[in-house]
Amino acid sequence: MDRKLLENIHAVTNEAVLIDTRVSVPTDIKTQPFIEKGDWKFDGIHSNNQPAMAAHPTLSLIKNFFVAREYEVEQIKASFPVYKEMSQNDNYDIGKRITLFCKRQ
Repeated sequence: MDRKLLENIHAVTNEAVLIDTRVSVPTDIKTQPFIEKGDWKFDGIHSNNQPAMAAHPTLSLIKNFFVAREYEVEQIKASFPVYKEMSQNDNYDIGKRITLFCKRQ
């Protein structure tokens, strides 16, 4: 998810958007292509043979993007623990994955 994708989401949203995504912590500098179970692979949007994003977005980048466009942003936390079998890249409890509800003010 990069700024272009956030702009596209914003452009088609009249009231609200629910975002569930992986995020980087601010100290992450670069992320290798994401390799998922099965045949699915995601390595960002490419232009001029260069990756368009070096890492997952940070939580603050996404929040700031929507707040600057007059959205109220609420981070939704699960009321139950994540499954211990869950990949650490998808662990909501440690902040590697988040769910945000963004509603226009």
